[in-house]
Amino acid sequence: MSALVYSSMVCVWKVVRRPRVWSVICALMTGMSTLPVQAQRVGPQLVHLSTDDETLAKLAVYYYGDALFAAVLANANALKQDSNGRLAAGQRLLIPHASEVRLDAASSFSRIAQGLLGESYRQFVLRELNDSVQSPRLSPGTVLNVPPVLQHTLRGGETLEAVASRYGLAAETGAQLLRRYNASVREKPKQGTVIDVPLLEIGLTAAARRKLDALGRWACRRPSGSDAQSGERLIELESLLRASRFSDAIVLAARLIGELEPQGAPVAPYNLLLGQALVALGNDPAARIAFDAALAETPSARLDPTLTSPKVIEVFAAAQAERALAR
Repeated sequence: MSALVYSSMVCVWKVVRRPRVWSVICALMTGMSTLPVQAQRVGPQLVHLSTDDETLAKLAVYYYGDALFAAVLANANALKQDSNGRLAAGQRLLIPHASEVRLDAASSFSRIAQGLLGESYRQFVLRELNDSVQSPRLSPGTVLNVPPVLQHTLRGGETLEAVASRYGLAAETGAQLLRRYNASVREKPKQGTVIDVPLLEIGLTAAARRKLDALGRWACRRPSGSDAQSGERLIELESLLRASRFSDAIVLAARLIGELEPQGAPVAPYNLLLGQALVALGNDPAARIAFDAALAETPSARLDPTLTSPKVIEVFAAAQAERALAR
């Protein structure tokens, strides 16, 4: 897979400005991101760039139609649970929502649940969201809805009913869902216990859905220079990495670099993200090339060790060392 990804990346990088290759690029962007259960995620991830007058409650109303879901945004973005606090302008927020996966090979609900949700018994969640799929054997090409799942650490005296209410679920039925989804957790869990919270009842508003659809349409059109240079494109690339969609990230990064480089625009941030995606797919040599390109443009470029895996830091350090020796 890594050799295919790298060769595809090089191909895109070289011919990205030729109109006839955009159909190929679209196919790559929708067909290269694989999961352990032989499935492909369908569609982009929603990311929001905040303005200086926004709060979590306001965004929860816009994206979910209810301020009660402010805690969902806080959890997903490691923010304080205060929904009334104003967000900083330019702050990037991941917007959790149900995603779709398309199966590449025949499978079953239990296997999909094991691969995507961590436990085969959690298949009841997939069955509930996909009640129109009746066959126990899922054929290739089947598209399934998968809920977003948050992790919540219990505080002293906090009950499952309180956790359910915090994330916009009905207290009693939500607690029952949490007990069933977290079968290994005791009836009265202690402080510090980590609870997985599947968000079955959360749905996007019409406005949020239009935004998501627009992102999907953008993925298969030729970007303009202003598109490529905007913060939204960098945000989208980062969101692909956070969602472990490394192959999609490689194709998008190469596409944007190919558009920006001839204009003399900075591409170091894209090369840094490209390198991280390549490391994730096991192609360290190609990652060092991307990191070296970033360092050639911005010698002071750095990766935050608190946000980056040790393996990526190791490959980046190797690129730094090779560049220092070449001087």
